[in-house]
Amino acid sequence: MHTRLVGICLVVILTPVASRAETPLGTAFTYQGQLKDAGVPANGNFNMVLKLFDALTLGNQVGPTLSFDGAGGNPPSVSVTDGLFTVPIDFGSTAFGGSKRWLSITVSGMTLTPRQELTAAPYARYAQSVPLPLTLTGTSSTHVIRGENASTGFLPTAIYGLCTGASGGSTGVRGESASTNGRGVVGFATAATGTTYGGQFESTSTSGTGVWGVASATSGSASGGRFESDSTAGRGVYGEATAVTGGTYGGRFQTASVSGYGVFGWATATTGTNFGVFGRSDSPDGYAGYFTGGRNYFDGSVGIGTNDPHGNLHVVGGTDSEPGSGGYIVAGLTTSTNVAIDNNEIMARNNGVASTLALNADGGNVNLIQSGTGNVGIGTSNPGAKLDVNGAARVDSLEVSGGAIRVLGAGENTNTAAFIHVATETGNETVIDHPSCNGNPSAMIFVTARQTCTPPCSPYLSGPINVRYFTIVGEELWRIRADDGDIVPGQEFNVLVVLP
Repeated sequence: MHTRLVGICLVVILTPVASRAETPLGTAFTYQGQLKDAGVPANGNFNMVLKLFDALTLGNQVGPTLSFDGAGGNPPSVSVTDGLFTVPIDFGSTAFGGSKRWLSITVSGMTLTPRQELTAAPYARYAQSVPLPLTLTGTSSTHVIRGENASTGFLPTAIYGLCTGASGGSTGVRGESASTNGRGVVGFATAATGTTYGGQFESTSTSGTGVWGVASATSGSASGGRFESDSTAGRGVYGEATAVTGGTYGGRFQTASVSGYGVFGWATATTGTNFGVFGRSDSPDGYAGYFTGGRNYFDGSVGIGTNDPHGNLHVVGGTDSEPGSGGYIVAGLTTSTNVAIDNNEIMARNNGVASTLALNADGGNVNLIQSGTGNVGIGTSNPGAKLDVNGAARVDSLEVSGGAIRVLGAGENTNTAAFIHVATETGNETVIDHPSCNGNPSAMIFVTARQTCTPPCSPYLSGPINVRYFTIVGEELWRIRADDGDIVPGQEFNVLVVLP
């Protein structure tokens, strides 16, 4: 008997897309062919073996071998009537990956040639070429599309969206909700432990955005983005921009609402060191937090360099204020007039040079040490009085209330404004040799005679004294003159020198 297979054709039985109550489509299809013996349609039962290959000749077998002979649990022999037969075929879910396939048929031990190419059926065409845009419409309390991936590997994906365009404002995945209480995108990390992510978004573009959330409603308490993680080490939001250049954003949030929040961070735990918002930058030129425009409001204590502020603003760390740099707090441009404050100093500067520090320059009182026992020193770091000036001081008017003017360091023949002059001459005059008044006839000299013993004692001046400026060759000095008695060595006088 000469058996040959002619008129081969592939018929896929088409059924409607299964509804929720129907059985989903499987991987089996129906093959129908015509078998002739010496040109005459065959009749009877024939053993058949079917194999799938990836080439017309030679090649590799794809999927299992299907035998129809009724042996060992195989399906029964194929019934042929007037040359026509129908065979159900199932090579499994991985047999058809989009590449061409050829069917090899062996009838009663004879392999027929050539192999028969399996052309695509309507469902296969649909799977490889989806009409765009594809819209799936339904009503569900859970989801319309759900993807599951049981892999435990690194970054397995249940649903993966990819836009391959190298330019333009493309979107890999876009979620949108029209509900007044809906969410465009919701990410949940349900593990109670571990470093989980409610959502992770990444952009490698030099001008890309890791996360861009927009609440376009112009009123109401809208949120540009909201993310939540229940893990004890999780992150409600984690954004990363890995490009090392360009104006990238680890996360960017925006709202157009007149009462909305571009970013709203809230740590609801009532105990513990938690963070409503936490920013970090590892670059020495980076910004852990950057705020521009409008106003900035902070309620509570703000710490810079410390996580335990003891005031509304507490600054720790920095360098000593210098004319060209430094300071814990700097007000003004360093290239212009500015004021630097460190832990014990306030310095006025102007482009790297020490400048004038003005306190209430436009009026008003300045109170220094209004209460307490501290002192103010000018020119000294160790003041010994409420006001201690080391150097010259200038005032338009000096008013002393409830006390006296005291010259510190005054003593016998000291170079201070007030001092004790001790006479070394005998006669009616003694020379005042003092650098503040020598050669200066405009100086004002106030002199009183000192009595250092209980009368009667000697020396003692009972008459008046006067002071005069006397010039002789090589000598221009002030002199003390006793009108009614001689001055003897050891006689003492209190002297005050005032320069105009």
